[in-house]
Amino acid sequence: EFCLRGDDGGVPIIPQAQAVETIRTTLGDPARQVVFTGMGLVPNAPNSDLHAAVFRDARGSEYYVALAADKLVEVTAPNDGRPLASGSVPEPDLRRQAEALVTRGLPSFPDLMPRLDDVSGAKGDSFFYRWEAGDCMAWTAMPPLAQVGMTSSGEVVSYINTLFYCQ
Repeated sequence: EFCLRGDDGGVPIIPQAQAVETIRTTLGDPARQVVFTGMGLVPNAPNSDLHAAVFRDARGSEYYVALAADKLVEVTAPNDGRPLASGSVPEPDLRRQAEALVTRGLPSFPDLMPRLDDVSGAKGDSFFYRWEAGDCMAWTAMPPLAQVGMTSSGEVVSYINTLFYCQ
């Protein structure tokens, strides 16, 4: 647990162990090692106002956990030029892995899928599986969405999931 003085002078308790477990469970990686770095705004929240606990791993990837929802809502990987995993996974398998990741974070995802816009695509050797729900709420910055960025080897390089706004 960690206490952090808020703007209002209050001292909320940040349940770090629970947030770390949420990260590990969502990513399907029970050994993932992360450290709490503070509180911050989720970069790709629909209204740019979602506060989250921020964690970082040894490589520099950042993990944003929305505490009130107990959801991993974003993972950003550093663009540091370090080599990523090698190998090649067939694209249909990558899509299944991306869908499984989103479902671990939001079990109702399979039920939502028929109502979402699939705007997935590729950039070079990276694939971005993206489902948007632009009509589920009013938003100002980004629509509620789920996006998984993966290399052709299956390494997750980015993750956003704000579809819980639509429930």
